[in-house]
Amino acid sequence: MSSLHRPRLPHQLMSREDLVLDDGRVWEGIPVGGSDEHDEHDAYEDEPADVSGSLADDVELAESMFRGVRFTGSNLRRLTVRDCLFERCELSGVVLEDCALTRVEFADCRLSGAVFAETRLRHVRFERCRLDTVNLRMTAATPVAFDACQLPGADFYGADLSGVEMLDCDLTGAVFGHARMSGARLHGSDLTDVTGGESFRSVEIDEAQLVPMALAVFGGLDIRITDR
Repeated sequence: MSSLHRPRLPHQLMSREDLVLDDGRVWEGIPVGGSDEHDEHDAYEDEPADVSGSLADDVELAESMFRGVRFTGSNLRRLTVRDCLFERCELSGVVLEDCALTRVEFADCRLSGAVFAETRLRHVRFERCRLDTVNLRMTAATPVAFDACQLPGADFYGADLSGVEMLDCDLTGAVFGHARMSGARLHGSDLTDVTGGESFRSVEIDEAQLVPMALAVFGGLDIRITDR
């Protein structure tokens, strides 16, 4: 388990029966499922809410739970999210460019191909989430934890990952070129074919990761093994 504490969310999270924008419009007029309390009880047993393909700018979501909601392919630029829980949500292909997420937790969510480019993540946790080919280029992610997540092909180019924890994750083929990773912890994660080994200064790994880490560092520094 990660040593990073979970985001300190309010004990009671706001029920989301709809999503109202700042100007009073209801987002697509579609209900957004939620629960009055941060517990294991599902308040909505019917078909999960679906806001797939939505377009919205400058929306703020605060102190809310979203359970089983589908945001597939939505374009939500300059979104602000604070003190929220997303549980078993579908966010594949969602675009969250230039957004700010503070004290947010994603649990058992699917975010395949999601775009977080240039987004600011503070005290954010991803647990058992699928994030294959996720785009986190130029993202400021401090402190952030990825626990038991699927991240093959993830793009962290130029991201600030100082102190990030990626524990027991699949990072196969992930891109770390020009990322800042001082103090990052990668224990138990699959580092096969990762690139950008020159960024791994001051990271922490375990003994089983020595070979893939060495190969990544050699590749990043253009160190070649040749015959004498």
